[in-house]
Amino acid sequence: MWWMLLSLAGAGNPCDDAEKAAELTAEVQALFDADKAEHEAPTDDTEKNDAKRLKALSKLEKSGLCTVEDKLNAAYVLYRSRKADDLHRGHEYAIEAMNAHLHSAAWMSAISYDRWQVSQGLQQRYGSQFTVRPDGRTCMYPVAADATDAERKQYSLPPIQDAYRRVLDANNYTGDAATSASVEARRLFCDLRAW
Repeated sequence: MWWMLLSLAGAGNPCDDAEKAAELTAEVQALFDADKAEHEAPTDDTEKNDAKRLKALSKLEKSGLCTVEDKLNAAYVLYRSRKADDLHRGHEYAIEAMNAHLHSAAWMSAISYDRWQVSQGLQQRYGSQFTVRPDGRTCMYPVAADATDAERKQYSLPPIQDAYRRVLDANNYTGDAATSASVEARRLFCDLRAW
């Protein structure tokens, strides 16, 4: 009798059916592919299309993501969200994929962590998050002082000086030293506040 209950409990899980699992994987892959293509050449509709992809992914998540590859692809899509819960879920997916040693999962776990932190009005850790202010100047979100370049390297991220260089160059301060002090002096750290 107990075996009947076990088989009934798993009856609705698409991951238990190879054909349904393959369909779900293909749908998550399609969302990832569309996200990647659109963000390589953004348009005026990119933000609207991100919202559509997030909504479609949310429906797929309710069925359950079947593989760590699905979760990594979902993390990329969730990265576009402006909701802390979505960003945290994406970060958790990326960690799971990183623990399975998937290519680019360590990088995604780091940048998804930074984005999740910034969305809550907290400092980022790895120096991956920038934005453009209403005045057109690019700013970098403040970085935790205890994060090291050795840690960044573990996550396939460049040294923090590269991030400082990026924000300075984006604002035409190419002659300034790539340091926190230079970014601070030019007032190029973004204000921290929850989204």
